[in-house]
Amino acid sequence: MSHKKKIIFVKFGKFSHTNDAVLNLLNKNFPQYDIIVFDVVDAIKDLNFTFLQLNIHGILEYGFDIFLTRKDLKVYRWRTAFFCKTVKKLMQNNFPNQNEIAFTFQTQSLFDASISGIPHFLYTDHTLLANLEYPDMDIKELGFSKKWRALEKTFYLNSNCVFTMSNNVSRSLTEYYSVPIDKVKCVGVGANAYEGMSEADFPERDIETYNVQTILFVGVLWELKGGPELVSAFKIVRKQFPDAKLLIVGTSPDVDETNIEIIGRIPLDQVGSYFQKSSIFCMPSKGDAFGIVFLEAYFNRLPVIALQIGAAPDVIQHGSTGFMVQPGDIQELANTLIDLIGDPHRCKQFGDKGFSENHPRYTWKNVGTLIRARIEMEIM
Repeated sequence: MSHKKKIIFVKFGKFSHTNDAVLNLLNKNFPQYDIIVFDVVDAIKDLNFTFLQLNIHGILEYGFDIFLTRKDLKVYRWRTAFFCKTVKKLMQNNFPNQNEIAFTFQTQSLFDASISGIPHFLYTDHTLLANLEYPDMDIKELGFSKKWRALEKTFYLNSNCVFTMSNNVSRSLTEYYSVPIDKVKCVGVGANAYEGMSEADFPERDIETYNVQTILFVGVLWELKGGPELVSAFKIVRKQFPDAKLLIVGTSPDVDETNIEIIGRIPLDQVGSYFQKSSIFCMPSKGDAFGIVFLEAYFNRLPVIALQIGAAPDVIQHGSTGFMVQPGDIQELANTLIDLIGDPHRCKQFGDKGFSENHPRYTWKNVGTLIRARIEMEIM
């Protein structure tokens, strides 16, 4: 029987590929501990009566919105005060022997998984109020109940340290939630599709590959990711560059325009081939937690164009590795695309610098090093 102390890794379902990466990160950086994975969703599924209660409380907190605006109860039952209290009880009941636990580590800020007296750490790509920095966003449109919003602040204040993926989320914690600045640390994120690859695995691209006048968009949520705005800008681009092309990967919008090819949803391991076929990456997202696809573009040595919001300023050096444009300015977006699409040498220069600036920084290995150093400072 193992006598190692335990790390309780608390997660909520899949969280894209991040939870798998974080579990691997914890195993590599804390080999002296046993890692216990605690999935809140699975734990609640084992309590059939609680599922019924979650639905009831979801209706109580969101009833009018659910019936009037057709909000999905399956989503909002997880955004209630009752759910938060249930998680706290689950943690206390499942881990009563506190002497066995070195610390708890939680991904996403949907609840508070801390146990009194045990060091607790949270890693998140968002806060609710960080959304207020996005264009035309109103707190009422965010859709969360006053009860849940009142509890959210405690998620962060009950953590020894909140690790974030980007500086805009760190800023929201200190400005909107009054979390002390020394309890917040931006550690970035890893690009899952390229983890473990060395610089030698990313050969330089020939200048001819930037001469194809092809713009790439990769995203699932067409409206949120700024797809319609990109199509409008692309129409302007084609007036000057009639051979320009736009590839749309990840979604299949109802778009029927000349030189726009809709690829749709494809396996992750096939997306890389479309980066290689393109000369510019553009995703003018109006609300992205991080935008790992920007990193994937840089790892394929593409210049990146995005809106000047969210985490984009963390990864895009304006005028050096790409461009950031103001939200809602279709003409500026079109002009920026025109400036790059007609200059393959500049595309290559931006793409090469984007790779050299971001590849060593945005890896799970680097994230793990930063997290380990901070946790060791807290618990040793």
